[in-house]
Amino acid sequence: MANDPDDHFTCAAMIAALDQLVASGQVPQEAVPANTRLTVGMMHLNAWAIPNNLPENEAFKKVKEERSRLIATLTPAEIAARAKACIDSA
Repeated sequence: MANDPDDHFTCAAMIAALDQLVASGQVPQEAVPANTRLTVGMMHLNAWAIPNNLPENEAFKKVKEERSRLIATLTPAEIAARAKACIDSA
């Protein structure tokens, strides 16, 4: 699965999880540049939220909840691999 991108919602949460892991030092900063994480993460967030008519605050809340779940259940290496697949698919 790590080579295939997830759906837009999962990709947004996966990239947010990677961002948090980079910020906490669990994944090296150079894994994916910060501007790429932000740009592609927002693209996936919007690609999911807009067709579902979700207000911005609700979309961010749902992605943050999923981000927390992913960090609690997956290894940093798996999060990094899946986030990179999402970024590469953008």
